[in-house]
This record gives sequence, C-alpha cells and structure tokens, in this order.
Amino acid sequence: MKLKKKSPLLIGFALVCALFLCLGAKVHAQEGYGQQEGYGQQGQQQQMMEQPAADMDISDSELEKAAMAYSEIQEIRLDLQNNLAGVEDPNEAQQMQMQAATAMEQAVEDNDLDVQTYNQVMEAAQMSPELRDKFFSKLEEIQ
Repeated sequence: MKLKKKSPLLIGFALVCALFLCLGAKVHAQEGYGQQEGYGQQGQQQQMMEQPAADMDISDSELEKAAMAYSEIQEIRLDLQNNLAGVEDPNEAQQMQMQAATAMEQAVEDNDLDVQTYNQVMEAAQMSPELRDKFFSKLEEIQ
C-alpha cells in the first residue's frame, strides 16, 4: 500500500525534474553551450569537469532543502494544473506556465539552493534508491 501512496508522488517528482532539466537546458542554450563552433576542446573540458549527479555527495542539509523546495513546487504545480483547467487561450496558458516556472525557481532559491544544485540532487535521488528513500523520508517529515 505504501507503494500506491508514492506512485503519484513519483510521477510528480519526475515531472518536476523534467521541468528543471528543461530550464537548465534553456540556460545552457542561451549561453551558447554545446554549439558546434564553441563546443571544441573547451566544451569537452567543461563536460569532463562536471561531476555526474549520481556520483555527487549529497549532504543531508541539501537533501532536506531540496525536499522542502520540492514540496513547494508540488503546490505550485497543482495550482497551475487547476488554473489551466479553464483556460482556452494558448497564449494565456503559456504565460501561466512561465509564471509557474518562475515561482518554482523562486521556491528553490528560497530554500537556499540554486536550480543547478536542486537538479543535481533530484537527479541523484532518481539514480540512487538509497538517496531516493532518504529524500522521501525528508519529504514525509515536512508534510
């Protein structure tokens, strides 16, 4: 039964991770990261220096901050979902989604994390069953 309880939570977890990974990709694209003319040796060195999230050391403090941010993000996501239900104008819907993304980013920053660190914690939690269990424990303590 505990598995059924976590199932919607896991779906939300995956959606939020995907949203922030997309936001991170957008930032990289704006900075010209990965463009062919600028990718060369410098881009390869940067990739090699970046530590995979699954191998990252995640402190309990970071995990707790990420869980608090995640909880706030879930509320924002649910509000957005409810607000979008009656919207027919695609431009209005897009604006609401952009406002929600900004609010989600602010929720992360309000919990003393940057989006990149939050994404790394969330990715690491997806990769590591032990870390995921710790994350859900922290999340249950919050709620």
